[in-house]
Amino acid sequence: ISTSPLEPEGISLANNDCLLVTLVDNSMEFSLNERSRRLVRLMAVSGEVIRDYEYREDRKTRMFTLPRQAIQRKNDDICVLDYLNEKKGILHVISNDGEKLAVYTGRNLEKDFFPTDVVADDNCNVILTDPANNVLHLLDSEGQFLKLLTPQQDSFSIPISLSLFGDTMWVGNFNGRVSIYHYRNHIR
Repeated sequence: ISTSPLEPEGISLANNDCLLVTLVDNSMEFSLNERSRRLVRLMAVSGEVIRDYEYREDRKTRMFTLPRQAIQRKNDDICVLDYLNEKKGILHVISNDGEKLAVYTGRNLEKDFFPTDVVADDNCNVILTDPANNVLHLLDSEGQFLKLLTPQQDSFSIPISLSLFGDTMWVGNFNGRVSIYHYRNHIR
């Protein structure tokens, strides 16, 4: 499947045996002009384009600056990690129809919010890595902040990647370590 001239920054399995692909025209450029392309594409595994998420409802305002990763939750909403510049990121939550539902820019932080990975649990809660602040962010199914997760500090250092299956969560750390945690999705 060719995405040329756009570069696929992130790929994830979506609902109904589809794929979500973040596509950009230049993965190093944060400024946009009228020819810039930054989008999330929902596609069949055969390559057929189902939908592109590129502009807001007004069809003029861009949704994303530099989308890096997107996932689709069980409720069909889509969470997109978007980089605004070299130090600051944002999480967009959009409906399957492209409507903006929520935006998360970090909370209770010492340094800029720059998430590097995102997963969702079976209840559609969202977990984000935040290596700059050495924490995981837990958001509810509406995209609202619940709490910061800081697992055992002796083995938890600069989380950069995540995977979640059932109640097992793997956290890849910058120090070359993958830590495994038991994840309980009942929020207290």
